[in-house]
Amino acid sequence: MDAKEALIAFLDDPEALALSELAEALEAWPPAAALQKLAARAVFLEDERLDRLLEQACAEARHLLAGLESGSFVPPHEPGA
Repeated sequence: MDAKEALIAFLDDPEALALSELAEALEAWPPAAALQKLAARAVFLEDERLDRLLEQACAEARHLLAGLESGSFVPPHEPGA
């Protein structure tokens, strides 16, 4: 799954485990640093605070996706590519 597909998959089902998997998939991509920080914080949150964090993560994922689609961001290196 490439970065764009991973971002879309998270946005389709934004939950803590999916955020963790997305952050792991994009760990070597500098533009995803804010998303990775949110994923690290999500581990310690529950309920209402987690919901707010997931909203922030969705906003960051939409920003990254828009950057990929507009060409502002260079996609991360795909393993095996």
